[in-house]
Parts: sequence; C-alpha cells; structure tokens
Amino acid sequence: MEDKQVNLFYEEMKNTFVKPSSDWVDKAKTFRTLLEKFFQNLTPEMDSQATLWERMVAYYDANPDEDAMKSRVHRIRKKLNDIVHDELEIGPEDVKHVVVTKEEIRKIYEDFVLVVYNSTKVFPDGATFELLGINQSDCLKGLNEQQKDAVLTDSRIVFVNAGPGTGKTTLLVQKMVHHIIKNPQSNHIVALSFTNTAARQLEEKFQQQAFMYLKENQYELFNGTIHSFCLRKMRKYYQLKGRSFEYMIIGDDELFDFAPDICRLLNDKYTLEEINDFLSNSSKLWPEDLSAAIADIKARYKFISLNGILYLFDDLLSKDQEFADWILASSDMLVIDEAQDLNESNFTIFSRMLGLKPSLKLFMVGDPRQNIFEFNGGSYEYLDKFLVQYQNDVTRRDLSVSYRCPEAVLGFVNGVTFMDCENVPLRSDIAGTIQAKAYPTVQDESTSVVDSISAIGDFDSCSIISPNIKGLADIIEKLNANNIPYVVLGGRRKIKSHIKFVNNLLRILYNNNEKSILSVCRVLAIDVKTQPIGAPRHFSPKELFFRHTYGRSLREIHKEYDRLEWSLPSLVDAIVDKLLPAGMYTEPQVAEDFKKLRSLISGYKTIKEYLDAFTIDKERFICFYEKDFVESVAATDGPCLTLSTIHSAKGLEWKYVFLIGMYDLNFPGLKKYSNKTTDKHEKYLNTKKKELYVACTRAAQQLSISYPKVIESIEQTPSRLIAGLDIS
Repeated sequence: MEDKQVNLFYEEMKNTFVKPSSDWVDKAKTFRTLLEKFFQNLTPEMDSQATLWERMVAYYDANPDEDAMKSRVHRIRKKLNDIVHDELEIGPEDVKHVVVTKEEIRKIYEDFVLVVYNSTKVFPDGATFELLGINQSDCLKGLNEQQKDAVLTDSRIVFVNAGPGTGKTTLLVQKMVHHIIKNPQSNHIVALSFTNTAARQLEEKFQQQAFMYLKENQYELFNGTIHSFCLRKMRKYYQLKGRSFEYMIIGDDELFDFAPDICRLLNDKYTLEEINDFLSNSSKLWPEDLSAAIADIKARYKFISLNGILYLFDDLLSKDQEFADWILASSDMLVIDEAQDLNESNFTIFSRMLGLKPSLKLFMVGDPRQNIFEFNGGSYEYLDKFLVQYQNDVTRRDLSVSYRCPEAVLGFVNGVTFMDCENVPLRSDIAGTIQAKAYPTVQDESTSVVDSISAIGDFDSCSIISPNIKGLADIIEKLNANNIPYVVLGGRRKIKSHIKFVNNLLRILYNNNEKSILSVCRVLAIDVKTQPIGAPRHFSPKELFFRHTYGRSLREIHKEYDRLEWSLPSLVDAIVDKLLPAGMYTEPQVAEDFKKLRSLISGYKTIKEYLDAFTIDKERFICFYEKDFVESVAATDGPCLTLSTIHSAKGLEWKYVFLIGMYDLNFPGLKKYSNKTTDKHEKYLNTKKKELYVACTRAAQQLSISYPKVIESIEQTPSRLIAGLDIS
C-alpha cells in the first residue's frame, strides 16, 4: 500500500473514534468495515467474495515474518464481530441493548493502528498518539517496583526469577526498550525464547512498545529460538563467504526413518524396536556405538539435527575468529526467556560469547519451579551451574506479585517444596477458588466436568488439563456427543505421510538428497538396488532413480520450475498433480492439507528456506502432524474449549481450569515412582511437583481438581501431591 493510502486509513480511524454523533456500537461497526477494507487492500489478488477471515489467513500465511501480529488481528476481528453480531440479533421489540464502553473501542483502535503500522511501516501522526493517550517519554509506565528494579539493574548478567503471571514477557520487552533508549550506540539485541510461540508473543508485545516509545531510535533486533538464530546466522555467514550451507535440517521425529540404516550399520546388534525406543526417548543415554552410527548416517546424507545446529554454531565460534567477530558485532545484549528450560549447549554458547565480548550483557528470565522439560534435555541444573560460574557478574531478582493467579490457588502452590530450588512465595489480590472432588468413575468425572463447562458457556475461557493425552479420551467422547467445539494441545505427533512424501520430493529437487530418494523409492516400490542387465558400469541408487520414469518426470518439473521461475505454490501444484501416485492419498483431508500447504509455502522464497522452517518452526506447521486423539466434530472457527496436557499448557492461562485424572497411580504414577532408586525417586517426584505447579497456575479464576475413585473395578487413591486439599 502507498503511504497516502495508509494515512487515509489512519485519518478514517481517527475520525471514527472522535465522531460525536455516533455511539460506541456504531463506532465498532465502522471499525469492522475499515478492518475488512484494509485487508482487501493487503490482498488485492484474492477473489472479491473472499471473507475477512480468509483474507487474514492468506495474508499471514504469505508473510510469516509478521506472524507475531496475527493473534492481535484475530482478537480485533473477534471482538468487533461479537459486538456487531450481538447488535444484529436484537429485534426492535427488545429493550436490551449492547453495552460497549469507550475503553473497549479505544483498545480496538489502538490495536488496529498497530496492525496497520506493522503491515505498512508508516507511522500515524501525533494526534493519533494523543487520542490513544500514549506518552512516548515514559517507557516504564505500568511496571511495579520489583519490575522497575529488574529493568534498571545494570549488571552484566541479570537473572530474574519470575513466577507464573508476574509479567515476565512485559519485563523482557521493557528491558529491551529501556536498553535501546539508554544505549543508542549499543543497540543490537538478540532475544531468544524456548519455543516459536513464545517468541511470537514476545515480538507482538515488543512491536507495541517499539511503536509507542522507539520512533526516534535506531536498533537491530533478532527475535526467535536459539536454533533459528544459530541457523540463520550460519547460513548468512556462509553466503557472505561464497560457500554453500549444504546441511538439511531434520526434526527428532524424522530420526525414525534412519532406524533400518542404523540396524544394518551395526550388523543387527539392536532390533528395530530397541533402536526406535532409544530414538523416541531423548532422556535416555544412547549407547556409544548407536550415537556413532547416527552421526555417521547424518554426515553421509548431509542431515543435521536441531541440537546439531547448536554444536556446529559453537564450533564455528571457537575456531573461526572472523565468524565470531561478525556475530558479536551484532550482539550487544542477549535477552533470554524461559532460561530454566535451556540445555547445556545453550549455556555453552552464552559462555563463549561472554568470553569473547566483555561488553556483552545477558538478561535472563525464568522460573525454576516450572522446569518441566528435562526429557528434552533442558534443566534448571544447567542454569544454576551457569549462575554459579559467573556469580561475581550476576545480579538476581525475584518477582512475587502474580497478576494471573487467585490468592486461593497461590495458597496451595506456595506450600509445595522442591528439592532443587526455593519456592519464592507469590501473592495476589485476585479473588478466586480452588476445589478438589472425587467421582465414582471416570465417566462420572467426565460428565460432571463437561456439564460444568456447558453451564459456564464461555468455551474460550475454559480448559481441561490432563497429565497425559490418553486421559482426555472419555472427555472427548462426551464433548463430541454434546457437539461442544474443542481444540487439543499436546500428544505425540509425527508428520503426515503425504506431507512427508512431498517434502522428500522437495529435498530431492533442492540437492538430490540420497536419503530422500531412498524414502520415495520405498513408498513407490522403485528398485534402486538391482543393476540393469548388461550395464556398462555400476550405478548408484541416485543414478538408478533418475534413470527411472518417475525420476525423469521429477527432473522435468525441476527444469520447468527453473525456466519459468515458478513460485513455490506452483511447484507444489505440479508435484501434487503430476507426481502423486495414483490411488494414494485420496482422503478428503489430504486435499485440504495440500491446499493449506500451498498457502503456507507462499511465505518462503526458496525450497531450502521452506524445508528448514518446517523443521524449526513446528508450531507453524502443526496441522501437518498426525494426532493421537479424535478431533472435534463441531466447527472450531468460533469459541472453543481447550484440552491440553500439562506440558502443552505451560505459558497459557484460562479463567476456568479443570485438572482431571489426579489419582496416584496416574499422577505422579505409582509404578514409575516405585521402580526407581532412592535418588531417582526424589528427582522423579520433584519433576511431578513442578508439573502440578504449572498445571495449577494456569487458572486465573477457578481451579477444579478431580479424580475417579474406581477404574476397571480397582479402587484409586488421590494423588499424594494434592493431599493438602480438602476433597469432597
């Protein structure tokens, strides 16, 4: 959009907000019209009948760098739709009226302005800032005294112990903004989060604050996961040096494809089942020969795992001085979220960067009580060792005021004792309740929970949390029977076979990857081992594949892709139309998946860029993973109930949380607990306490904990971890 067009939008929004002759409902209707008009301008290539929802999805699919703003846009749309649709449903004979406050419309106006700026990078005029009540000189406004103290602390290394709901994301953002304002010559910030979802939340808040306070400041910000930071920097460096970064990134789930190769390489020393067991459990220590075999296969096929990215980055830092100087020139401050969940490789990289650049600052926020991802290699132990190593440079701060959790919930979790960290008591002024109930059976528990949620009516504000995905099965059955829409977070997932097949074809197109060739041949039953009769020489599997009709067809598509300069969606169209085996992948959902793939892949310029993003940004492509649960039969494009495992609920919150299945055999899990040595007993139980802490502190108003008394005729006892509660 041209600047003139954008300024007209700002002017229309401003006039709508100040218009004296309309009430706030009328203003909401006008803002809804303007929102639709704005996205029509952003997506002029779409059909004129496309809905606002379709345009928003298409725009953010095609612009992954703006993903952080997507949730804000959807909030605006939902709020405006709620107002407009409520008004339309009121008949003239009704006496009730939709009540919309000035503050609600002001917030919609502010969010809308930020969305327009983020998409166009055109600032509004000063009058808009005045209308929104934004004072660009006070970037610490709204922080409590503990938060201000943490932001103003100027030590080289700062660690803030921030409990649930204490405003850690706000703290991180304000620290970055304050640093940029106060250090104009030291304004290169690297912000690293544990997940892409957390990174997007951080970026969304930072964009809002930057819009408000950094109009006159120059700065450079990288925001993402540490894996994406290391990969992007290495790839850029290789490009600057005229070298090719040849590695293909694979996720942990793709390691299973290597099992047959590992089996052969080790002369069947381990069965396929044993190898898959090791590959599926990252907390197990792999045998030395198995680790060596995996490393050998990755090197042979030019694959690198997510942790391999970190090892390679650290190796370059330590051995290539030019690379180290280049990295550190664009790193004045490291800002780290969820520091308690980082692994040893992360802290090795931080240590090396601190050693190479004495002026580098490190600001970390985390909560040792929420360290529940040890099975992924992350542990508070590594953070603790790091803080001890740099104790002379470290300042520690605690945040103890929770703006999320009710005092009743905090009264319970404050009493939990952990073996490896202090439980800093949290306080709150929020009213709320905590209750624990026992039900005769699982079915009774599920029925009561579903009935309670139906009575609440506001599905978006409710969540059912289970220690494991299996514990949600009966709940799901009842929700579907009652046509209640839900989404599920968590569960083991692997890439859908048809998406994996297309990705393998794309890898072959990118660099003739031999492992992908073998995978495709396995699916299509193409023989690339038997040599042709009378062949003048020995042909490799790769050569045999491209001598085959299918391989030649793939090459023809590649030539057309290069010659006609196809977009990636056009390339996917050609692959799906011409190379998908007849009779395979015919289910209706497959067509929907390919439609979504075309949309998402449009946000990337090259095959390599897309393939790397697919592995590193799993949250963005989560719709292409198999799910271990039955999906909602009711439409999920409106308000939805959330079902979640404890691990997947971390970082989220709901007004009403139902924590189910809390019997001792299930949580902490009596069999697992009793089969471990004394030291492992305590460590295992400590982890389960942290999981309970995380689950309980998702509740912003009401926490309901429950368990069934009998399962398959066997009496159950309440979890030992909720023994302090009165159970009715």
